[in-house]
Amino acid sequence: MNLGLGRNFSESHPSFKEASKRHAEACAKGLPCYRDPVSGLSVMTAEALRTRAYCCESGCRHCPY
Repeated sequence: MNLGLGRNFSESHPSFKEASKRHAEACAKGLPCYRDPVSGLSVMTAEALRTRAYCCESGCRHCPY
């Protein structure tokens, strides 16, 4: 099960490491989302999106579908 940053966030982005850390922390705590280090918006974790059981076609960062 891949709970990484997915295909919608480039590893070359300056905030990739911080976003990856926040995603991992949220997943470890069982939280459905975390605060994006760049925009300040909430980003759903891969597990929260997987639980939803469908793709909303919004280009979610961690979309497992």
